[in-house]
Amino acid sequence: LTTANVSGTVSDPSGAAVPGAEITVKNTETGASRSATSGPEGGYRFSALPVGSYEVRAAASGFKTEVRTGVTLEVEPLEGAARDYREMRKDKRD
Repeated sequence: LTTANVSGTVSDPSGAAVPGAEITVKNTETGASRSATSGPEGGYRFSALPVGSYEVRAAASGFKTEVRTGVTLEVEPLEGAARDYREMRKDKRD
């Protein structure tokens, strides 16, 4: 299973951190979701999310709920990975 990470910082319009915000990421293809609370500096992180399309929602008391849709998680192969794999296979045949 290929996975990716989502991280960010919740801030108010002035740029000040918003600690204690409830962040939810929802895979729009499967409906699976995870929630976390932003830290003292407004930061949050979700690790090992399956690749796919997501909605990210942030809610905090006294603020309008913010929703970002169309967040796509993809993993690109490391540069040279396919070439290295082919060279490894070639070496095994020799």
